Amino acid sequence: MTVAETAGHSRLRSPTVWAAVLAGLAAGLLCVLVTLTVLAADPQMSGDGGDAVIVLSFATVGLLVALRQPANPIGWVLLTCALATALLTDAKLYAVLDYRLHGGGLPLGRLAVFWVDAFWPLDFLIGTTALILFPDGRMPSPRWQRVMWAYLVASVLWVAGQVTGALDAVARGHLRVDATGQVLNNPTGLAAALFGISWVFAAPLPLIWLAWVGRQIATYRSAANLRRQQLKWLSGGALICVVSLMVTLVTNGYPGTGRVLADISRLAIAAFPVCMGVAILRYRLYEIDRIISRTLAYAIITGLLVGVYAGLVLLATRVLGFQTPVAVAASTLAVVALFTP
Repeated sequence: MTVAETAGHSRLRSPTVWAAVLAGLAAGLLCVLVTLTVLAADPQMSGDGGDAVIVLSFATVGLLVALRQPANPIGWVLLTCALATALLTDAKLYAVLDYRLHGGGLPLGRLAVFWVDAFWPLDFLIGTTALILFPDGRMPSPRWQRVMWAYLVASVLWVAGQVTGALDAVARGHLRVDATGQVLNNPTGLAAALFGISWVFAAPLPLIWLAWVGRQIATYRSAANLRRQQLKWLSGGALICVVSLMVTLVTNGYPGTGRVLADISRLAIAAFPVCMGVAILRYRLYEIDRIISRTLAYAIITGLLVGVYAGLVLLATRVLGFQTPVAVAASTLAVVALFTP
C-alpha cells in the first residue's frame, strides 16, 4: 500500500469526515423536505417548518459535539436522530404526494408508506439514549450498561414487530393512506399476531426512561457545581421537550389556534438538543441560573397581566355594560400602563 493510499484510508476513518458525511446527508434530506412540502402544497404536514427546525437543531448540535468531542457518542446519537427525523418527515410527505395527489402512480410510493408505518418511533428511540449517556457518553456503572442493553433489545424487538406488520399491510394490492401519510390497511394473520406481540416490548421503555431520569436526579444531589450546571441545562431542555410533545399531540390536526399552538410547541422541541449542546460544550454554562430566574419572573408577570386583562374585560362588559371594542381597548391600555414599569 502506497503512502497516498494509507493517507486516504486514514482520512476515511477520521471522525471529522464521518461527521461531515452525516451532516451532509441531513442537509440533503432537509432540502428534500422543503421541496416535498412545496410539491405537496400542505405545510402543516411538516409542522409549517417546525420539522425542518428540529432536524437542523439536532444536526447542528450533533455536528458540533462530534467535531469537538469525537469520542463522545452523544454527538453521533444526535446526528443519527436528525437523519431519522428527516427521513420520517420526507417519507410522510412523499406518501401524501403519491397516494393523495397522484393516485399511487409515483415510484417508491409503497417504500415511503412502509417507512412511515414501520419506523415512526425510530427518531424518539434514538434521541432518548442521550439521557443515560449524558454528559460524556460513559456508562456510570455495569448495572446501567445492562439497562442500556435491555433498552436496545426491547427497542429492536418492538420495531421488528412494527416492520412485520408494515410489510404485510403494504404488500397487499390496494393501499390506502390517510391525509398524514399513515397507512390505513391493517396486518393480517401471523403478521398481525407478531405486530400485536411487539407492543409487549414497548411497555418497559417508559419505565427505563423514568429510571434514567431518576438517575440524573440522584446524580444532581451529589454532584459538584459544574455537573449541576450541566444537569440544569439538560433538565430544562428535557422539560421543554416533553411539554412541547404533549401540546403537539393534543393540538395537532386542529385548525386555527390549535394549529398555531402545535407549530409553536413543535419548534420548542429544538430546545432539547440545544440545551444538551450547551451543557456538553460548556458554552455559557453558568447562564442557566439567570435564564431560569428570568423565565420564572416573566412567566409570573405574563400570567398576572393576562389575568388583569381578562378581569378588566369582564368587568367592563358584564358589570359596567360598555361595548366590547371600547372595553377591549380600555383594558389593553390599562395592561400596557401596568407593564411599562
